Amino acid sequence: MRTKLLSIVAMTLTGRQFERVANLPCGQLQLMIRNCCSLLFPRRGLAPFRMTLLLGIILSALFISAKESFSGGECEYPEYFSTLLVPSDSRLGEVQIVLGAPDYDDVAALQQHLSYATILGTLISSALKDQTRGLCNAVIAPARFPDLHAVLFMTDAPSATETNRSLCLRVLQDNLLESQPDEASVRKIASSKADGMLRAIASPGGLPTDVAHDILRNALRYIYDVDTVMHALVSVDHETFQSFDAFGFLVWLRNQQSAGTLRFISIPTLDRGCGGNRRHGDLRGAHASKLPYSAIMPPGAVKILMRRKGPALNRALRHVVVVGNDRGHANAPLLSPAADKFCNRERTFAIAEDSGTAVVATVWIRCLAETFYAADSWVVFFCEPNDGISENAAEKIMKTIANDPDVLALAGSGTGNKQPRGPYVVNVNLAER
Repeated sequence: MRTKLLSIVAMTLTGRQFERVANLPCGQLQLMIRNCCSLLFPRRGLAPFRMTLLLGIILSALFISAKESFSGGECEYPEYFSTLLVPSDSRLGEVQIVLGAPDYDDVAALQQHLSYATILGTLISSALKDQTRGLCNAVIAPARFPDLHAVLFMTDAPSATETNRSLCLRVLQDNLLESQPDEASVRKIASSKADGMLRAIASPGGLPTDVAHDILRNALRYIYDVDTVMHALVSVDHETFQSFDAFGFLVWLRNQQSAGTLRFISIPTLDRGCGGNRRHGDLRGAHASKLPYSAIMPPGAVKILMRRKGPALNRALRHVVVVGNDRGHANAPLLSPAADKFCNRERTFAIAEDSGTAVVATVWIRCLAETFYAADSWVVFFCEPNDGISENAAEKIMKTIANDPDVLALAGSGTGNKQPRGPYVVNVNLAER
């Protein structure tokens, strides 16, 4: 009997994992397998391969302690897009994957770490999905620079239980600690990333917020002072991944794995009950950024060049207002008098044309709030190009918004002795690709 039980376990565990299981008494081993199967396979008819695979995952979780700790910080808002795209009973929560930090005074090291962390996130999320046959999924990105941020979810389970979460975390951690990809696969991922960024530049998404995001990221390259951490990070583009150093990435990965500092920190989020009875608007907890302050230019006009092709050239935004939001948190609703006044509201403006005549224009004002690398939050005010107003009128509307007292107050809120974070009236010069 013991030999048969161990043969089942041997199909799923290897090396040190199997050695630890093999020392269990026969009765305990049999009970463990029965409990695992009854937990994951309450119904009959599951393919033997899938049963073996999932059994291996849960055995790994039971016999190897995960290096996971829990954040002592305040409750946070859940990652925005996952709440829209993934049903609540499929979400497994969010974790911060702590990495060794680069030298914050070295621009090249900062950009290298960002590109390497991006590729690492893609590698381990793909491995997680492949090794669990699509049971576990994750979206992993360096959104908490220098660390990774992972949103975990399941696609083939009755519900996202804590047991399932432990299983997915275990496979994810094993890949993080033990992954040894080859140069060819790394180069392929980096090339795919570069191609995707190029496509996004040439033909942005159909939503106005997609275009506003591109404008914001380009404008921040001018707003942040050169040689600051944030300027280095927002300046990473497709060229960084086109010239990606695959061998250097493998050396960096081995150094990260051998340093012994890689660990998971569980992120308490409102959708998983940490907020109690508090409303979304009452929640103020946020991740404390590790990054030093990045100086910015004084408020004023910012001119940027963006390249588009085809229809994207005609529908692109050309004028927006960018304002810093020091009180903003990642994924939090935009709460300020300026947002209440302008965001997603129809507003009427009296525009003085160059000829001296006055024109009344009624437009729908949109807003985009974004937090970059868990460090700086920004708000973009804009009106859609198809509102039927001239470029001259659109620019003057943006200037009017930039001079509004509530917008000026938003730019100066929470800055202490630092200079106001805008407003910046961003004017886009478009060129054909």
